[in-house]
Amino acid sequence: MNVHDKKFQFAQNKKRSISEFNKHEIYGFIITNFLQVEYKVDDIILVYTEPNNKEFFKKYILNTSILPFGNKLKLLMNIMRLNGMTEKSITDELKPIRKLNSIRNAFAHTNANLSISGSFDEENKKHEITEISEVLNVMNNNSKITGHKINVLAIEFVDLFHELIDNGIKTKP
Repeated sequence: MNVHDKKFQFAQNKKRSISEFNKHEIYGFIITNFLQVEYKVDDIILVYTEPNNKEFFKKYILNTSILPFGNKLKLLMNIMRLNGMTEKSITDELKPIRKLNSIRNAFAHTNANLSISGSFDEENKKHEITEISEVLNVMNNNSKITGHKINVLAIEFVDLFHELIDNGIKTKP
């Protein structure tokens, strides 16, 4: 059976936790769910600017291929400033969004590297492997790149994502 067959259906996901996902499901989950964060930012920009033609504005101006997410964050920062937020409160409010974006970018733009931890027994001249994991390199806001295990990044993403969805994005003091 192939995907063009009308009888083809994707199996319903019965997994209840990110820890049950395989690597490819985690990648899809992160990239797909980050879109909700981007749409929240888009909505704030849309409400603030009050364009005459909202559909055109959303479809063309806020289109990520025209206005990348980093530029949308710059707009959001200026909306926050114009609404009277302090630089510290803006930084604090954007910190989880920037972290989510950093994790998303790691999943979208880098390949996982295999990380093997272990020790060498000098007496018996044998290597002992204690852990094998897949690691993604993530760049933080200071352009420092560090390796993180995929499952740890996924759990961090889920926690930050739910916090952001539950609390929303504050744009006024």
